[in-house]
Amino acid sequence: MPAFLRKTPAVETLAPQQIVLQGQTVPVRLKRGGRARRHIGLRIDAKGLLVSLPKGLRAPDLSRLLQDKATWILDKLQRQSQRSSQQGAAQQRWQDCGELPFLGGTLVVRQDALLRRARHEDGLLTLPAAAPERLAPRCRQWLRAQALALFTQRLTLWQARMGGQVTRVALSSARTRWGSATSQGHIRLNWRLIHFAPEVIDYVVCHELAHLQEMNHSPRFWAIVARHCPDYRLHEAALRHAVLPDLG
Repeated sequence: MPAFLRKTPAVETLAPQQIVLQGQTVPVRLKRGGRARRHIGLRIDAKGLLVSLPKGLRAPDLSRLLQDKATWILDKLQRQSQRSSQQGAAQQRWQDCGELPFLGGTLVVRQDALLRRARHEDGLLTLPAAAPERLAPRCRQWLRAQALALFTQRLTLWQARMGGQVTRVALSSARTRWGSATSQGHIRLNWRLIHFAPEVIDYVVCHELAHLQEMNHSPRFWAIVARHCPDYRLHEAALRHAVLPDLG
């Protein structure tokens, strides 16, 4: 029996193990879930394969599931590896060339010792000269300001079409969430949406405004989204597959 299938103490995180899937050795991180977990959970992230185990799991059940899911696991691991490589390349381009994605295009970043404030024109962002380690924070500050102004404008426009009452607009820095809405009309949008094309931003705006009518992801909710944003699946794919620079 593979080591990771042996009975282990009921702890939150177990020692990393390995399993052979279709001839490939795959590192496995294991977590023992709480009493509420009843099914095995599989997740692929930047660190590899994470398996969340319910209490009382039988070894053959886990072994059979991983073998049955081998093709899916290996495909997701390959995609994650490619994504990590692309992110590394994007970060290197940012360090070398000073180019940033902005509203679906490319923004070239330069510094000018004679400037006192940022200047943006014709795809060029010129910033007051600063130490290299200050470049990313200054870009982030400028992008956040652009994001808040644009998102507020788009929310106002789409609220007039869709209804609902927005009482507060704020930016978020969430790593895995592009927006959120509360029943009180508070909407938060991820500032990194400013990297995307306007139609993608509008999709997220519509998504959150739809939540003011349906605080769920029911068929009724998606019907509202589709009515105002018929190509929403394309925009979701753009968000899912984007490779963005790391500005902290």
